[in-house]
Order: sequence, then structure tokens, then C-alpha cells
Amino acid sequence: QGVRGPDDFLPLLQQRGLLGVLFDHILDDGLSKLVELRRSLPNLQLAVNLEFDSKAESTLFEQVRSTLHKYQLPPEALSLELSERQTFEISPAVRRDLTAVADLGVQLMLDDFGSGFASLETLTDLPIGGVKLDRKFTGQVLHGEREGVDVKAMIALAPEAGLTVIAEGIETQLQSDRL
Repeated sequence: QGVRGPDDFLPLLQQRGLLGVLFDHILDDGLSKLVELRRSLPNLQLAVNLEFDSKAESTLFEQVRSTLHKYQLPPEALSLELSERQTFEISPAVRRDLTAVADLGVQLMLDDFGSGFASLETLTDLPIGGVKLDRKFTGQVLHGEREGVDVKAMIALAPEAGLTVIAEGIETQLQSDRL
């Protein structure tokens, strides 16, 4: 029926408890393709959105570790992105798994940073290594009345907290230059 956006199918998968299965498939498929791509681009990294609300709490660390081992990739080749929404739903067991994954060397990123769910406490409470600015903020560098004030503040905050910053939705050289 054509191309579907994530908002069209993720809620259905979540209702049926299949987000963990989707994550496992994407992780395996993505890392298998990364092996090939790293032959030409040795420092290329794969970023995978992590939806853990339907994933068995005790399997995340083992799944990540074993899949990296299967493809003989270093942990630094992988980045897992958590949505801000998820930071409120983390059980102690998942928190331990996330810490173990980060200790392994996989970078954890907070996705859609600034969209309103996460507090600054989240950045120090979880083993987050970076933030991914929501595209609504990166669009501000060219449009909007505030001329990117929010973006400037978030970018200034990140180094103070020891975080990497990725800007979502950069499509022009002008956007890149302004950021």
C-alpha cells in the first residue's frame, strides 16, 4: 500500500508487543549492512532507535552484545537512540541494561531532544552520551521569530554536560553553516 511513516505502524506494533522483535531485526540487518559499508567508510556508525517498552527487560544488553560479536564490530560502531518519552518509563532493570550497554561502549543518544519530555536531570541520571536535536529546532535556524535561540542554548549546554550533539533535519548548506 505504499510507503508508510513510523506514526502509521509503530503504535500497532506497540499494541501487539512487537517493538522488541522489530528492534532485534533492525539491529541485526543494520549491523550486517554496516560491515559492508565500513570497508569503504571505516568510521561509519549505525544509529538505531530503541523502543524498549515491549522488549523483555533482561534481553537488551545480551542482544546488543551478541549481535555486535556476530558481525565482529566494535561497540563504538553502534549508537542507540532513546526517545525523550521513554525516559519516564524506565524500570530499574532496563536502567541496568542501558548502563551495561553504555559501559560496553555503545553510545546512548537522547532522540528528539527539546521536544518537551526530558528534563536536564535526565541527561545526568541516565548514561546518555549525546543528544539529537529535534528537527523543529533545527528549522529555527532559518525560520521563526526566535532565530534559533533554543538551538543555541541546547548546543551551548551540551559540552558543559559532556554530550555530543547531532542536529536532525539538516538539508541545506546554509542550515549547516548556521549551526
